[in-house]
Amino acid sequence: MRLNRLTSLLSVTALVGVMAAVGGCSGCLKTEPAEQLEKAAPVKVSPPLQPGTYDIQTIAYDDADGAYRVFLLNPPPGAKPLYTTTELKLARLSDEEMATGVAKPRLVVDGEGTTGHIPTDFAIQYVHNEVEERADGQTVVVQQHSSTWSPFMSGMAGAAIGSMLFSPRYYYPPPYMGGAMSGFGGSGVSRSEAASSYSQQHGKPPQATKLSQSGYSKAPSKSLKSTGKGVGSSRLKQPGRTGMPRSKGSFGRGGFGRRR
Repeated sequence: MRLNRLTSLLSVTALVGVMAAVGGCSGCLKTEPAEQLEKAAPVKVSPPLQPGTYDIQTIAYDDADGAYRVFLLNPPPGAKPLYTTTELKLARLSDEEMATGVAKPRLVVDGEGTTGHIPTDFAIQYVHNEVEERADGQTVVVQQHSSTWSPFMSGMAGAAIGSMLFSPRYYYPPPYMGGAMSGFGGSGVSRSEAASSYSQQHGKPPQATKLSQSGYSKAPSKSLKSTGKGVGSSRLKQPGRTGMPRSKGSFGRGGFGRRR
């Protein structure tokens, strides 16, 4: 009798062990968890600035969210130095202002909107987002490239813009292909007109316009590849570092692109 009970107990123990082993290995039969994509958050634009003129240190543009991030040297009381907006117009400083050698890039806020007045060779820091269209319909940013963009250098190349250079307008940079920006971008008195100008040149809307309408995700930060100085860290130059890096680029109506 005792032997039978012992045998039964051993059998039950063995069965429990087998079940535990099977349960513990059940995960081995499953596939690896799907890539956890990061859904892009809406742009957090800054509160409107008080009307006035503010000195600009740097401007950065991201072609995923279409936002400009302007670092101000003298923000108004209560405002942060980093001003983020999707409604930034650009205008070139006049020849007279640049001839003095003392004219500074400035942000003008008035009844006409918000305009960045910049020299011809002012370099906007540019982040291009390379995307993939997934089988499930998602648009995913898989790589980022850092470059610079000078909207008014095209005037040096003989682009027929004329007096429009000095009038506040919205600009989209030229397309980023093969590691650099090339060709023509788009400009207009409104964002929609600038996007239309770009579309006429390339048969598709600017990437920022497309992604803002369809939405997009990003690969996990640890796997998101990046190229170029500053990508994945600060998208703005540190205070005190101004001027344009000397590097090769390509002209276009929507600006002058430089690779870094």
